[in-house]
Amino acid sequence: MTQQPGNRLIAEDIMKRVRIVGAVVAIVLLIALVGEATAMSPRMRANIGFSFFASDRELPAGEYWIEMAGSGGRPIGSTVVLRSADGAIAHTMFANAFSYREGDQTAYLLFNRIGRSYFLSKARYGSLESSLVRSRSEKVLKRA
Repeated sequence: MTQQPGNRLIAEDIMKRVRIVGAVVAIVLLIALVGEATAMSPRMRANIGFSFFASDRELPAGEYWIEMAGSGGRPIGSTVVLRSADGAIAHTMFANAFSYREGDQTAYLLFNRIGRSYFLSKARYGSLESSLVRSRSEKVLKRA
């Protein structure tokens, strides 16, 4: 039994539509998962009254949003994102994440002072603490 050319075109059209619907469903699910992960990332606002280093980047004094996120399968808190309140500055750093007992509402930023320079060292929000990886500049100044 041979297939009619018209039936083959109909079957190809149906398969094409199934692939398109599948792709749309996959995109919608991906957007929902990314939104869910972003919503779960702890975020705090801080007014920092002095210029400081975040990794090897010097940032001016001002108001910042600090988000403790995860990326690439890494746990929440393993990536710290700093954004100035006006959105002009955005900087991402890697960190080691630690969890404390649930229900703790402690929030702070910890800076290491070396000479006249301040280096962001830790961010803590609730039961999550992110210990930032030391920058080359901080290591060099510490040795001097």
